[in-house]
Amino acid sequence: MKKNDSGIVSPDKRGKGTCSRKIPDFIEKHARDHILSMPKVGSHYCRKSSNKLYLSSQLNLEKLYRLYLEKCNEDNKKITENNTKLLLQDRKLPVSKSAYKVFFYLYGNLSFHKPKKDQCVTCNRYKTSSEVEKTEEKEKQDLHVFNKNRAREIKQEEVKKCTDNVQNERTVLNMDLQAVLECPNGEVPPIFYKRKLAVYNFTIFDLISKEGTCCMWDETEGNRGSTEIATCIFNYINCRKDVLEFFLMSDSCGGQNLNQFISTAFLYAVKMTHAKKIEHVYYETGHSQMEGDSLHSVIEITAKNIQVNTPSEWQLICQLARKTHKPYNVVPMTHNSFINWTSVAEENKKKARYETVDGEVVEWRKIKWFLYQKDHPESIFF
Repeated sequence: MKKNDSGIVSPDKRGKGTCSRKIPDFIEKHARDHILSMPKVGSHYCRKSSNKLYLSSQLNLEKLYRLYLEKCNEDNKKITENNTKLLLQDRKLPVSKSAYKVFFYLYGNLSFHKPKKDQCVTCNRYKTSSEVEKTEEKEKQDLHVFNKNRAREIKQEEVKKCTDNVQNERTVLNMDLQAVLECPNGEVPPIFYKRKLAVYNFTIFDLISKEGTCCMWDETEGNRGSTEIATCIFNYINCRKDVLEFFLMSDSCGGQNLNQFISTAFLYAVKMTHAKKIEHVYYETGHSQMEGDSLHSVIEITAKNIQVNTPSEWQLICQLARKTHKPYNVVPMTHNSFINWTSVAEENKKKARYETVDGEVVEWRKIKWFLYQKDHPESIFF
């Protein structure tokens, strides 16, 4: 403690000084504005419980900081051209990489989108649970693993059955919706500042002929719901005149593959097209890895070093992606292509949902195998 000449204790002056290393407000604002200028999207699965926003998966902190340095140089160049007397507060001095990283996590609740390999929530939860919890959940886990293995066994059995069939009137199909393709897409810096257009690619892979089909549209033409998926499947079945029996396998996503509109499309297919029999089997939730995933992988690898500016360019990439076998068949879809299966479904249900012959409400999420036959065009077997 210090006392003045009168013997009175002087006020504490600690913390009153100005830090010489403090970043000026106008420089911090410039860095913050650059971070917040990037296009952002919300979480797809956790938007109800999280307000975190995600930047493009093509970006990371290293790339973002390089873009920031380029932005500072461009802004300083513009200011210099318009004003020969450049004031200190006008100059866009870049902050350090560590300071930029702090600002990134401090403002906006941001992160980078990182596509992850599908992981089974049930298996992960069981693996990390305590011994007591494992004992209680062992029966459910054993059933879960059995369903996973059984679905794969069924697929192999059907493939062998079709391979041994000389007439080739039956085929096995995998169908899945690829992760959203962005447009524009590339490594050119200005692209990172643009709002991306979502392009959807619904793929159908024939396990017998090894042929792939890509039904493609962008978000201006339609969504990625059951109506669009059902239309793509119906059109595919209607075009395959060489096949009378279709065995399809897919994941059990309720909004796309496991719902009354998909069933309506299959009922309509056996009633109005050449198809005599359609079976639809679902993989166990969390274990939907399929041969069709290789189709998605080939497309993404092909587009890795290609700049895509329009949705039609994604169609060309899909056509040229395959090098060793027959090229993938690309089917462009427009809003006029999609069938309104909601109105068609109204004719096939008695009340709000389908009912069994015993009058019970069908629990769609619990069903793993559907059968549709031309001999019974008004019935669904499961």
